[in-house]
Amino acid sequence: IIGCKIGKIDFRNLLDLGGLGLLIGQGIGRWGNFFNQEAFGTNTTTAPFRMWSLKIHDTLAASADTLAAKGMDVDPNVPVHPTFLYESVWCILGFFILNYIVHKRRKYKGEVFLLYGIWYGLERMVVEGLRTDSLYVANTTIRVSQLLSAIIVVAFLVMHIINMVKLKKGTLPQRLSLATAPATANGANAESVEKIKDNNDERENEDVTNN
Repeated sequence: IIGCKIGKIDFRNLLDLGGLGLLIGQGIGRWGNFFNQEAFGTNTTTAPFRMWSLKIHDTLAASADTLAAKGMDVDPNVPVHPTFLYESVWCILGFFILNYIVHKRRKYKGEVFLLYGIWYGLERMVVEGLRTDSLYVANTTIRVSQLLSAIIVVAFLVMHIINMVKLKKGTLPQRLSLATAPATANGANAESVEKIKDNNDERENEDVTNN
């Protein structure tokens, strides 16, 4: 924020750019989970894409009792969901969609960042439910990432709807408007100067007439 003020950069525009960066970064970065054979899902024999390795086998075998206590029965010998792939594809797809919005459809500053939160949050709520390495809230079966994702999706969706309604009514705050405030201000100043000049000319003409 301090850097934006020094560089005279609107922080909301930076958030929009950051949302795109996060999506492409997460889309590529998730492949690190594949090479490390981690962050995988539960067993599956029907998914189009499946993964299995000796490391996955050993990990599931070592955590079978813990997972069973959470209501997940796993078989170390059966392939698992490649959750890294699901998230990677979702994030890369989101990058192209939101990048299109930035160039063609963006309505207000910060919109892309809010849509990023909604897009990624929805995916994380679903995919996190398949993973076997989730963190849980205390001694419950509530997954931390799913809870946080749900909160973000709801909050960002509400903010987006409010901003769109205000935009439609013409009451969107100037700080969120894509219109350049300085240009408007300069235009107003120029108009004021022109009016003053016209008034002065009229007074001079009146003085000449009276004389």
